[in-house]
Amino acid sequence: DPRKGWNYIEKLAKAYEADPSILFMCIGGAKAEQVANILYVPNITDKNILAEHYGLSDVFLFTSLAENCPLVVLEAMSSGLPVVSFDVGGVPELVTHKTNGYIAKYKDGADLLSGLKWILGLSSDTCQEIASSNRLKVIGKYSIVKMVDEYEKLFIHEK
Repeated sequence: DPRKGWNYIEKLAKAYEADPSILFMCIGGAKAEQVANILYVPNITDKNILAEHYGLSDVFLFTSLAENCPLVVLEAMSSGLPVVSFDVGGVPELVTHKTNGYIAKYKDGADLLSGLKWILGLSSDTCQEIASSNRLKVIGKYSIVKMVDEYEKLFIHEK
């Protein structure tokens, strides 16, 4: 689907094709295969296995061109991953530019690459701080308990 911005990921992968330490992973493909420096993983429905894949990652790239509040970004953040995304939908409400991720200009592939380079250039201590901050943010603001409480306030108590 062109709205998911896969062509931007392909360009990023091409920029890093000579670097054997960088492997891109695409979850949700039809079959498991590796093409150049992109590992395609079939759709994962088991949340424990999905969490393992997040845990094996260093950064979450989100290149959708049309979104509102993507749960996949919250999943990545709850796993401690910094997020690199375009300025789209509600993502800037979840990711604070150069604090817990990088918000690139909309449809700007060069800025997206800058964001990936920025994340990959962070010290391990800074990455640990981002991981902790992202987990705490998701638990504090987006846990199921918090969301139910907020909906109750909105729809039940505010009549």
